Amino acid sequence: MSTQSQQPMNKREILERKKAESLVGGGEDRIKSQQDWLKDTETLIQWNDGEFKYYLDRYKYADRHPDFSAIEYRRQAEQFLAELEKRLYQNTYLCGNHFSLADAVILPFIRQFTAVDSVWFESKPYPLIQQWLNKFVASNRFIAVMTKYEPWKPDDLPIKFGH
Repeated sequence: MSTQSQQPMNKREILERKKAESLVGGGEDRIKSQQDWLKDTETLIQWNDGEFKYYLDRYKYADRHPDFSAIEYRRQAEQFLAELEKRLYQNTYLCGNHFSLADAVILPFIRQFTAVDSVWFESKPYPLIQQWLNKFVASNRFIAVMTKYEPWKPDDLPIKFGH
């Protein structure tokens, strides 16, 4: 055991210690929070990939699925939209205030949904989904991956993608 007395910490040392404690201390709460976020993200993506996608496909191609009308398929899909609108009321993005995996996975499907009848969609009470989608479509991230190409014709030169 040292007989030296401990020197008082300066501000920088105090801040570094607090930062380290926030990363390590309260570890159980932090891990639980991360697990909750991951579970929430996973649940939302599963809803998108399962029930919402099922109704989206039938809404887009109602003539191939004559059991119900396009309007009925759309009405079923709207349950998911209501959840997204609620989430966007609470946060900037679906699972918080930063663009996340959930946003990246779900946005393309919402874009497909809105394209079926954009006039109908724009008239409905989904202003936050509309803002979220418009922001994404205008983003450099989207523009970089959605390059428009003229339809290829047999006399055209080959198009090499990914170069």
